[in-house]
This record gives sequence, C-alpha cells and structure tokens, in this order.
Amino acid sequence: MRLGVVLSLLFGLLGSMKAYAVGETWSALGGGVGADVYASAVDGSGNLYVGGSFTTAGGAEANYVAKWDGSSWSPLGSGMNNNVYALTVDESGNLYAGGNFTSAGGVTANRTAKWDGNTWSPLGSGMNAEVYTLTIDSDGNLYAGGSFTSPASHIAKWDGSSWLALGEGTGGRVNALVFDSGGVLYAGGSFTSPASRVAKWDGSTWSALGSGVSNTVRALLLDGSDHLYAGGSFATAGGTTVNRIAKWDGVTWSAFGSGMNADVHALAMSTSGDLYAGGEFASAGGVAANRVAKWDGSSWSALESGVNDIIRALVYGNGENLYVGGGFTSAGGVSANRIARWAVPLPGIAPATGSSLFCTGESTTISVNLTDVVALYGYQFVVNYAPSLVSASAAFVNTFFDATMDASIPTDWNASCNSGECKFAVTKVDPGESVSGSGTVAQITLTGLSAGTFDLTLSQDILSDRDAQAMPHDIAALSLTVCGYATVNGTVSLQGRSVPADAGQVTLTDLGGHFGPYSANFNASTGAFTISNVKVMPGGSNYQFDAVHGLYLGNRTTHTLNPLDNYIAPSTRLLGGDADNDGLVDLSDLTCIGGSFGEAPVLCGATGSSDINADGVVNILDLVLPGGNYGLTVPRTW
Repeated sequence: MRLGVVLSLLFGLLGSMKAYAVGETWSALGGGVGADVYASAVDGSGNLYVGGSFTTAGGAEANYVAKWDGSSWSPLGSGMNNNVYALTVDESGNLYAGGNFTSAGGVTANRTAKWDGNTWSPLGSGMNAEVYTLTIDSDGNLYAGGSFTSPASHIAKWDGSSWLALGEGTGGRVNALVFDSGGVLYAGGSFTSPASRVAKWDGSTWSALGSGVSNTVRALLLDGSDHLYAGGSFATAGGTTVNRIAKWDGVTWSAFGSGMNADVHALAMSTSGDLYAGGEFASAGGVAANRVAKWDGSSWSALESGVNDIIRALVYGNGENLYVGGGFTSAGGVSANRIARWAVPLPGIAPATGSSLFCTGESTTISVNLTDVVALYGYQFVVNYAPSLVSASAAFVNTFFDATMDASIPTDWNASCNSGECKFAVTKVDPGESVSGSGTVAQITLTGLSAGTFDLTLSQDILSDRDAQAMPHDIAALSLTVCGYATVNGTVSLQGRSVPADAGQVTLTDLGGHFGPYSANFNASTGAFTISNVKVMPGGSNYQFDAVHGLYLGNRTTHTLNPLDNYIAPSTRLLGGDADNDGLVDLSDLTCIGGSFGEAPVLCGATGSSDINADGVVNILDLVLPGGNYGLTVPRTW
C-alpha cells in the first residue's frame, strides 16, 4: 500500500548510531600523499594527521605534514622543512610533531613543534638530532624520544616551558614511548642501557622488563589491562623465541604464535581488542600476510592481500577505522598512495550517470544508488540540481528497495522535482522487510536548457533502520556539464579557378576530443559553406578547421567556438598544383601535367588529374600552378 503521510517523526530522528558490520575492506583516502608516511594520529574530532617525507597531499602542496578531514586533504600552514617521524595529539586538540626538521611554519623549531590549529610554534630550543616518537602523560606533559643527546640523552620531557631529563636517559636511540594507566612510561629502541632495548620509567628510576629483547624495538602498545606489546627486529624476548613481536604481562614475555618473518614497525589495537601489526613482513604465524596482519587472540590473519610496500604507521580511531601509512601505493589491490583505511565500508548514497556531458535539448539519466546498507527500513534524500541549466523529472526504482508494496511515501516526496530539488522518501510498512546490500533506488532525467556546469548534490539525507536509528553514511556529488551549440559559416576559393567548379570539404575537429568531427561541402559555384549544430563546451571549445579539395593543398586554422556563436570564418584560398593528390607539389606533378600538355587531361597518381583548373584542357594555366607552388606541402595556413 502507499500512504500519503509525512513521516517527519521517523525521518527526523537521528537517534544513536549503530554499527552495521558488512565486512572490512580497503579504501583510499583521496589522492593520498606524494611520498612515505612515517607517523599518524587522530584527534578527538576524527581528523587524521599524517607526517612523513612527502611534500604533497591530495595533489596539493603539504610539506611533510597534512590533515585528512574525512573527505579532503589540507596542509598545516606551510608545514616543515624536513621529515616528520612522530605525531601525537593532546586533549585540547593541539598537534605535536617530531622529526628531522629545523623549521615549522617558517619559524625555527628544532625537531619538535606544536600546531594549535592555526600556527606552528617551537618547544623551547628543541633537540640536536632526530625525534622518532612522542607521547603525552595524563597531566598533559609531552615526552620525546629519538637519537638526540641534547637537551637530554635520547629521551626528554616537556613540561610546557622547558625540557627535562628522565634520569640518565638511555644509552641509545629511542623509537617508541607509551604510558600505562598508572603513569608508568615504557620506552623501546636500540639502546642496551638502562635495559636491553625496552625499559620503564616510574617517575624516578629506570628498570628492565625481564631480560628485555634481543634486537631493536620499533613499536610499543598497551592494552586495557596494561599488558605491553612490542614489535621490532628482535628474534627473542626474555630468552623466548618470539620473532619480532612479543607481549609483556608484567612478569614474563610471551610470543604471538610463530611471529613474523621480517621486521614489525607499527602496532595498533581495535576497540574489541584485536591487535594489528604492520611492517616489512610477508607472513605472520606462517600465514601469508603482506606487511599487515591481525591477531584475534589465538591466531594471525591477513587483511585481504595487504599492501605492496612497507608499513611504518598504524592508528586506530574515528570509529572502527584502522589507518595504515607507509611507502605503499596499493592496498588490497586498490590504488592508495602511502595511506589507506581498513574498515567496514560505510553505507553510501551516490548519484551516477553514463553521460556527465550532454547538450541543450539532450537528456541524461542519473541513477541514485545506495551502497552497503544493512537492515535499511526507510530512507530520504534531496537531489539538488541547477534549474537554470536543466529541467528534471524523476521516479523511484523498485528493484532493490520496493516503494510500491508495503511502503509509505510522504506527500511531496514522491520523486517530485521542482525549483532545483528532486525529493525522495519512503519507509517500509509492516509486513515489509528491511533491505541489505547495494542497489539503485531512484532515477532522474535531466534535460539541458542552457550551457553551463554544476554539481548534482545530496542534502537532507537519512538512512534509517526499523528502530528509527540513523545509519552513518557517506554521500557523493556528481559534476555535470551542459554543452551548447555554434554555427560556422565561410567561403573557400581555389587558385586559378573563378569558381570551385566542384565541391570541396571543410571539417571541424574538436581539439578537446569531446565532440564531432563535423563536415560540410563548400558550394561548387560560390565556395560558401555552413556547419550548424557544432557542439561546444560552456566555456568554449577549440576547433581545428581544415579545408580540402582535390588537386589543391589543404588549409588549416584553429578557433575557439562558444555557445550560441554564429561564427564567420575568414575566407581562405587553396593553392593548386598537387596533381597526384599526395599532399606535396613536386616533380611528379610537373611531369604528369607536362606529359599531357596540350592534350586531354590524364589521371595523375591514383586519384588526381593533369587539368588543375578544370577547364577541360591541359595548358600553361595548369602548369604554372605547380611551378609557382613547387615544394609546398599540406597543411597550409588558412
């Protein structure tokens, strides 16, 4: 049944968000970044920050650090002058960066800097060498680790005004820092004092974690129970074979299955407790896993086909999203430049068309598609168009979500189009059942009225389950172009002829490759030609004009045609003498004409003639044309 009621209560309630699990997969973050990602962090608003060796993000300039807001990349001021290796965010949303840079936002900042959302500022006099890791304690103090020896030995604390040492520090490089719930700081790296590659600081003294690990630690992570996870280059931990990843429970080290076959560079944990590891490895626990793998508490598994190069950064946040950064250019077979997301795909609403370019008087069909929906019971959206450029009509498509049976459609939302809006809304009515999957739910026919470009956008969009819980979802826009028409007129004359005598041809070729070509014969008596309904882009189209005629060299020019133009092309004259029609006036043309001089015309080449001026006899008037034009080739200037 169809009821003409307004379901404002149902569609106005956003309610609380639910999770709709349909299987995790890889996706790109726009155009990604131009070189390797070394660090990542997520703020409380869900913005992702990445640092590395890149100088572009999303195709635009972004020097060594950039922000992804969920839909686009943006720089953070003028960025840095060298690599960023570490990022962290405090509770106020301030971003801290560490690396090998000596300036941030054009201000001197030695290897550490703070971004407050608008400007960069240094942290004191900074460090004398690289910073590789940053973390923040519960009081908002910042801790940095790296290869520096000043202002402290490889590890230091910033209290808001000055850098402080943590005892004697460490005897070598620090790669990772993390705090437990009790405020104990754990450090990992390549040092062998005060402990073997991993140590803890209780606020006053350093201590070892058993006998430590046998080689460099590159990543540390703590779970909700304060168990410590370490990844790196080591083969053993506490004397136990662990192969590059291990867990410290406060007393002993333990392995995760048989570990990895190459180095681990990054660790992250989901809200459900799944452990993710990234690095250089090709297998985890004996299972093929290209540089990234998941530990579910008992075994390792791959994330589809993984990525095609090293992973250096992992961060879990902004919902159930794992952000993966490194040196790769594809993830799960999807093009993804150094940064990618592993997550359950959000449901989506997106318009699509087979033809985004159409002219005035022509129509294009837009399909509105729902993707990856789960238990969908009702939806609404408005499709916004440009009424000055197109007219619109619309209809529901009922193959995926049937709006004709056991459904209710609000008044004025019945695929109605008016004043630049097409409105769609429908809910199932018991015993109607929820719908899951992907499919087309609406179709819109747009007819061009005037040349121009516009974006077809969505608004007032809600996807709801049966409990009136709104589903988080993505939306997409569609860029459309309405082309116009021009008319071209002109005249072609032939050297040595008072009238063309027989028709030649003028051809217009769109240099942009969108339209045509268009051709017309020029009149045998007057040489005049007209080419109508030449399609042109709203801002104009560059066309190549070619005039050709047998026995003559063709002429060429270019001109920009605009919508509604009635263009009068300059008159042009074709030079004669190409008796054999090979595009070159040469000895063969003179020979053919000379050989039949004073006699009836003969065939020259496969398609030519010795009677250049078409007067029925071969005489000096024919011979002077190749003589005067000897050596010329096509095309000639119009």
